[in-house]
Amino acid sequence: MVGTSLMVEVVRSSILQCFCRACHASAIEKPRPSPPTQGIANTQPNKMVRLATEVRATEQSKGGMKYELVLADPADVAPPCLASSPPKTSMSVEDIENKLKAAEERRQSLEAQKLNQLNEKRSKELEALQKKEEYNAVFKQAARNSLEQKMEANKENREAIIKSIQEKSRERLSRGEEIRKSLDAQTQEILTNIQKKIESATEAREAQISALRERLREHERHAEEVRLNKAQNITGVTSG
Repeated sequence: MVGTSLMVEVVRSSILQCFCRACHASAIEKPRPSPPTQGIANTQPNKMVRLATEVRATEQSKGGMKYELVLADPADVAPPCLASSPPKTSMSVEDIENKLKAAEERRQSLEAQKLNQLNEKRSKELEALQKKEEYNAVFKQAARNSLEQKMEANKENREAIIKSIQEKSRERLSRGEEIRKSLDAQTQEILTNIQKKIESATEAREAQISALRERLREHERHAEEVRLNKAQNITGVTSG
């Protein structure tokens, strides 16, 4: 909006400047005196002499648009005559039939041309469809081959992984078996040691019991001897 108003203002100011210049030029210009005619009577009536005034101005706006403004009197140019329509002529039946036949031929020609265009379009569409089907078939085959290769590679990888897992499982089983055997041997050794300790403790206890019994027998024997001695002493005292 600002650019349009600016352009209108520039054009308006240019038109006013050109109009002022034209008015100023017409005011300054003076009529030239006509040469004197001696002895010749001027019988023709006075006619108005129209001077052609044409002012051209070339202006260029700030935006870079350049235009040319022309101020001139209207020209006495008659409008162009329009061409008259050709006279109507009477047509015979044969002329009408010929025109109808020519129109029918043109119609048939147009229909044949349209049919040919449709056939060409149809053939192009069929060719494009065939190429698309061929491309799809090639793409499907390539995708199938790629998928089969990937599946084969995955199968090989899966088999390798399964073999590795089985190998690791066997190693773990063998290691577990070795550990179990080692634990069994250690357990058996511990049990043997415990049994030996139990047997040694039993023998020691029986020896202690035997020793205690022997000491008890000795004690009883000693007590019996003491008792007998006391009895003899008592008997000797009473007899004496």
